[in-house]
Amino acid sequence: MVEVVIEPEGVDLDKYKRIGEERTRTLEFEPGRLYVKEIVRPKYGLKDNTLSAGQGQSGVVIAPLPLLPIHKSLPGASLLAEILLQKYEYHAPFYRQVQAFRHLGLNIPENTLNGWFRPACELLAPLYEELKREVLLSDYIQVDETTLPVIDHESREAKKEYLWVVRSVVDRQAFFHYDDGSRSGKTALALLGTFKGYLQSDGYNAYNVFEGKAQVCLVGCMSHIRRAYEKALDEHKALAEYALGEIQRLYRIEQTADREQMAPEQRKALREKLATPILAAFEKWMAETYRKPPIKYPL
Repeated sequence: MVEVVIEPEGVDLDKYKRIGEERTRTLEFEPGRLYVKEIVRPKYGLKDNTLSAGQGQSGVVIAPLPLLPIHKSLPGASLLAEILLQKYEYHAPFYRQVQAFRHLGLNIPENTLNGWFRPACELLAPLYEELKREVLLSDYIQVDETTLPVIDHESREAKKEYLWVVRSVVDRQAFFHYDDGSRSGKTALALLGTFKGYLQSDGYNAYNVFEGKAQVCLVGCMSHIRRAYEKALDEHKALAEYALGEIQRLYRIEQTADREQMAPEQRKALREKLATPILAAFEKWMAETYRKPPIKYPL
C-alpha cells in the first residue's frame, strides 16, 4: 500500500483544522525489475608469515563461491525461473521476452536466452524423474497423446508430432513425455513398462502392447465410447439412442456423487449399487445386438 497525500494548493492551512478526509483507491502496476547481484568474497592472507595457519588451512583463505545455476554464466536462479515461467505458463516465446527485457533496459540476444534454456531445464531433470516415479507408482493412471507442432529446420516447416501426458488420477499429478514425436506402442511400453494397475486411455491401439499383461488392466473411456455411438446415430438411430441413454444413466450416478461431494469410498459404494447393474445389462445388450449384421457400420 502506497499512500499519497494531496494538500489543497493556495490555502493557508494554519487557518484551518482537519475535519476529515476523502480516500480514493487505484490499482497500479510496477513493471518487473532487473538488478545485478554482485557476490563479494574477501580474500585474507596471514598478517605474519612466521605464523602457521590452522590445521587444513592455507596462508591465503577465501570463502567458496556459492553454487550457481549455470557454471560461469551470468543469469541467476530467479532470472532463469522467470524465463521458464514466461515460456511455459504465459507462452511467451524468446523473441518476445527479449523485447520485454529491452523495455527494462537489458539488451540480450535471443540466441543467448536460448543458450540459457537447455541447462536451466537440465537442472529440473531430477525433479521431473521424481514426479514421473511417483505418478507411475500409483495404481490408476490416465494416458493420452496430443499433437504438437515441431519445427523441422531442414524443411523449415512444422511437423505434427506427439506429446504424451500421464496423470495419476487420485493424486492429481501429471508429467509429459516426448519421444521424438513418436506415438508408437514401443514408446508406450518404454514409458509405462514399470506401471502396475489400471491404465485408462481412449482405446488407441498403441496400448494393445499391455493386452494380457498380468499386472496391468486396460480401462476404456466412457466419453470416447459415447462419441462413437453419436457417430452411429444416422445409421442405427434406435440402437445408438438406446446406448446413449444407458451411458446417460451412468453419468447421472456420477453427477449425484459430485453434487453430494461423496468421499471415494462412498462413490465406490454408490457405483456398486447403481452402476454395476446398468453395466451388466449394457454388456449383455452389446453381446446380443452385435451378433446381428451388418457389423461394418459405425455402430
